[in-house]
Amino acid sequence: MHRALYLCLSATFLSGGLEATAGTGNPLLEKDWRMQDGIETARNPQSYPAAVKRLLLRGDALLADFSATGSDMGDLADEWRSKRQVWQGLADSGNTPAADLEALWRNTHILLRRMALANPLVRNMPVVFVKQAPGGFFSHQLTQYYGSCARPGGGIFVLDAPGESLECRPLTATSLPEGSYQHLDVSRDGQRMIFAFCQLETPPKDRDQHPERVFQLYEMRSDGTNLRRLTNDAYDSFAPRYLPDKRIIFISTRRGGFHRCGRGPCAVYTLALMEADGSNPRPISYHETNEWDPAVLNDGRVIYTRWDYVDRNAVFYQQLWTVRQDGTDVRVLYGNNTRNPVGVWEARAIPGSSRIMATAAAHHAMTAGSIILVDPMRGVDGMEPLTRLTPDAPFPESETAVSNGTGGAWGPNADRIVTPETERWPGHCYRSSYPLSERYFLVSYSYDPLIGEPSHNVANMFGLYLADSFGNRELLYRDTELSSLWAMPLRSAKVPPVSKSVVNSDDAVRNEGTFFLQNVYQAWPQLPQVEVKRLRLLQVLPKTTPHANDPRVGIPHASPGKQLMSDLLKGHEKVELTADEIDRLVTWMDANALFFGTFDPADQQRQRRGERIAGPKLE
Repeated sequence: MHRALYLCLSATFLSGGLEATAGTGNPLLEKDWRMQDGIETARNPQSYPAAVKRLLLRGDALLADFSATGSDMGDLADEWRSKRQVWQGLADSGNTPAADLEALWRNTHILLRRMALANPLVRNMPVVFVKQAPGGFFSHQLTQYYGSCARPGGGIFVLDAPGESLECRPLTATSLPEGSYQHLDVSRDGQRMIFAFCQLETPPKDRDQHPERVFQLYEMRSDGTNLRRLTNDAYDSFAPRYLPDKRIIFISTRRGGFHRCGRGPCAVYTLALMEADGSNPRPISYHETNEWDPAVLNDGRVIYTRWDYVDRNAVFYQQLWTVRQDGTDVRVLYGNNTRNPVGVWEARAIPGSSRIMATAAAHHAMTAGSIILVDPMRGVDGMEPLTRLTPDAPFPESETAVSNGTGGAWGPNADRIVTPETERWPGHCYRSSYPLSERYFLVSYSYDPLIGEPSHNVANMFGLYLADSFGNRELLYRDTELSSLWAMPLRSAKVPPVSKSVVNSDDAVRNEGTFFLQNVYQAWPQLPQVEVKRLRLLQVLPKTTPHANDPRVGIPHASPGKQLMSDLLKGHEKVELTADEIDRLVTWMDANALFFGTFDPADQQRQRRGERIAGPKLE
């Protein structure tokens, strides 16, 4: 059983006698400041004067931003200005006693923390969060959310006075048995919250031991009362979000099928929808591979991460897509042809902004890495749309290696990005940010390294912080046994619009639809300079067997099953299909997947005989 009061430190911290106050004199805070700044660290230590100079620059940036936005800092701004020059002089002096330099460093941190917590965006803001042993038994993007891989321990907790007290209030301590919790969402009126829970008392011995363990969705009032179970079936359900029309969108394995490229069983999970009372849960995406982290954007669209690797590399393409709230009008938002970062997860809308905050993470590890801003107005691929909010943490697996826990690593062998922080804390990482603005956010952070497949991560690696784009990071909470994740304010918020469906109700009854192809020549990579005379409409089939290449259905590794739907000749405005083709086309188009090829009929016959066909050379 957990204590009512949770004091902290991760595996990298050395715990000691700590008080519940989070005031500026708490030794826990000083321990964290020392680790951030590299004071007497084993790797890449930093001197007090060097640390003070960095802190002064960050404080200046913080104060300038407050001034530009008209935020009232009271006497703190004057206090910072009056002491800044004195502190700069002491840091630059070559004969300041060591004890005075240490006191100078400590006093700079104390005032900087007071300034950060005086931000109007965080004043009087209770924070609700999840405690969990992250990543499950097997650290991977797929397995991290299965009940069969979960480790016990955790719950839903509230920090009533973040930044002032380390005391947190449990909401589920007596209402649910031992188990694992994940994800969290607060209703827009601030009165209810929804989360995922899986009952278990012991960690699994392997990924196959407990297939019956699954995450179910629960809802309760924001004070922890009136707990009710929303799902009760054999499917994993998690990552729930309240929609503006009161329905709930979430991720679920109820679509059926398995992943393609490794040893299973790894059930595919995709977008699903239910009514506000939990009734009529159903998949709204039949995408062939996994999807993650739905969230409602300010314009009402749902943003989420989709794994899209048909006919290409399996590792690099878990990027951002959007969909209407009913599952129609699926579109790429960012990164579907981007290899760095490997993938983008945990996307969230920023209040008053068209930009998106998210986590740049790895494929062969649980979701953790570096926090970024994505600006779709600056492009749909590449680095131009990205702004690094935590440049101290390079993108895992594409810019820095991820340890596999057994002596090897996933990621680049050369051209790695090295920062002072990665030298000091190799593999340190961020995750589950909640944007308060484009520059200020709640976030979970770990000094312990991110560990990837086939191992698992330290259970208590993540603490909860208030961070900003200037490099400031103030500890709000840490636990001795578990990580603190998925934090968000416990308050009301603006309700986005309801997105209208693009499905015609009469067409839905008749199993009919209208589909448009704008311009096949506007493709990436560019098509060869030839005239396209024929299009092939193909269906990618869900995988019904649990392991890769069992049976093998194509020449490349882990090829998906495909079938020809129809040939569309150039110049045809309307294509007549047989009744069987119509049934298959409707099912397929529900899958939100449309693939086109331009093949010669003779090549099609050779393909059917299993012969290898060389594709066109792309310049």
